[in-house]
Amino acid sequence: MTRFHNQTIAVKKILIVEDNQFLRTTTADILQLAGYEVIEAEHGRQGVERAQLERPDMIICDVEMPELDGYGVLHYLSNDPQTAMIPFIFLTSRDGSEEMRRGMTSGADDYLVKPFSEADLLATIEVRLRKSAILQREYGRAPQRLNEFIADAHEHGGIPGIDMGEKPRRYGSGQVLYGKETPRTTCTTWLRVW
Repeated sequence: MTRFHNQTIAVKKILIVEDNQFLRTTTADILQLAGYEVIEAEHGRQGVERAQLERPDMIICDVEMPELDGYGVLHYLSNDPQTAMIPFIFLTSRDGSEEMRRGMTSGADDYLVKPFSEADLLATIEVRLRKSAILQREYGRAPQRLNEFIADAHEHGGIPGIDMGEKPRRYGSGQVLYGKETPRTTCTTWLRVW
């Protein structure tokens, strides 16, 4: 928290998961100069641990890393109710629509191609933090607010991948909203109201 003209402003905490030390520290310096609190992780497993421990307001994560790549980091954090709603931005040196599409369909909120400018980095972060704040303000984390979100989504064509039938259902705390088992793996995906 920072005091500014008798107002308390919450400093946003950003986790950078990047194996390239120069890029990680340079990005951290840019963010600190812009007023963000920065947490650093040098590989994917450490990134997951830091995210679960620190609960940052945003995660910026490289795609290609040792031990656990960016897709693995996103998978773990998306399936943890405590970290699933944290905005997630991928960093990659690969420029191409296929790579970008893979990142976005995996659940990333945005995508920056290296090398990126300071202005692009800061603008992307601001947009994603603003959208996250709107979602939290509008829908909160309580089950009744989630029900409102589902009803709103139903009015605008539904939520891709979730068939709600003619009327939106109401969900209670702890109730499974969506579940899917993939046939070739032992992985099970569940979306649960918390």
